[in-house]
Amino acid sequence: MARARKEITVVTWLGHEDARTRLAATIASERTAHAYLISGPEGIGKSAVAVEFARLLLCDQPTEKPCGVCPQCAALRTLHHPDLHFVAPSGSPKDSDTPGSETFSKELSKLREKLASDPYVSADLAELSTSESKAARRKSATGSKIRVADSRELLHDAYRKPYQAKRAVYILLNADNMVREAQNALLKLLEEPPTSAILLLTASNLQAVLPTVRSRCQPVKLLAYSAAEIRTALKQAGIEERAAELAGALSGGNMRRAIAFAEMEPEFLEKAAVEFLATSAVLMPDKVQEQVEKLLEDATFLDDAFFELMTLFLSDAAAWTAHVPNPAPHFPSQRDRIAKLSAAYPTANFGKAIEAVDKAASSRAAGYTPSLVLTAMAIDLNRALGPRARA
Repeated sequence: MARARKEITVVTWLGHEDARTRLAATIASERTAHAYLISGPEGIGKSAVAVEFARLLLCDQPTEKPCGVCPQCAALRTLHHPDLHFVAPSGSPKDSDTPGSETFSKELSKLREKLASDPYVSADLAELSTSESKAARRKSATGSKIRVADSRELLHDAYRKPYQAKRAVYILLNADNMVREAQNALLKLLEEPPTSAILLLTASNLQAVLPTVRSRCQPVKLLAYSAAEIRTALKQAGIEERAAELAGALSGGNMRRAIAFAEMEPEFLEKAAVEFLATSAVLMPDKVQEQVEKLLEDATFLDDAFFELMTLFLSDAAAWTAHVPNPAPHFPSQRDRIAKLSAAYPTANFGKAIEAVDKAASSRAAGYTPSLVLTAMAIDLNRALGPRARA
């Protein structure tokens, strides 16, 4: 069954070369804007791009990269530079006017240290809670927002002279989680920007950022990673090739999700999915029941990844059967297995098989009994695959 790896995977590859080069060029040409909005899907390193740009902005002698030797670079190694400031979702909208607690300050300090070494760390301060009752803090942090108090503090600080560098940099993580009043308070700073401060906002949901805020920031749009990029990055980080291939295919371009999935040894999940598909093709009641019970032993086998893996495998089989020219398979290493499946079931309707898996995933998400969902899926898959070819 699925097992969590003991070691923690850290991927340092960042990608987004074009966007990072354009940002660096603004410094060289002395055409840096007063505010940037870095947007893109979850888990693609938006915070890391902002941090890298901040390092360049604060460096005394930047080129394409920070010099690494000036006093600013020395202070930026753990991101505890006096002119680098972070704002992150830190409380409930109910206490929007209340200053952040000392606990949140400690969590923000931890976040600095993690961002210094891990480009894909989550900006969720609940995960860094120092409270004795972590479960309680997690529950209270659900739906955390950047509050009015945070924006007012930023508005007050941004007009101060930098302490050490030529300018100050303010990074607003998850700016799409700012309450409306906080965004309105931020507008004053964007409309009358101080000469010595630059704001870097990150957001996954642009629609949650007010148009008046968006229009006053230079847009930097980042795209989701390709499966090949994630696969290569994971392999460079020490993940085995097969696990990296599976994580890349299932990640949806989200590196954070890919890392978490790779650490769960996805080969075991793949084996379970393929075994379930093979059992469904034969549809012997006792074997189906055995497979269902085996899956139910580990709840992680019934998350979205299990159904998605089956869908991608069947998609590869459909492309193979249809003789699609120059296909880009999700699982290149499974060509032989897919070829055997197609040959064994020459009348298979893989489109119907994919529909069966999607239906089961929807039923599972809706809260239907897992054993019934899996049994129904096995029956539907059997019908879609049709009779096995005679030897």
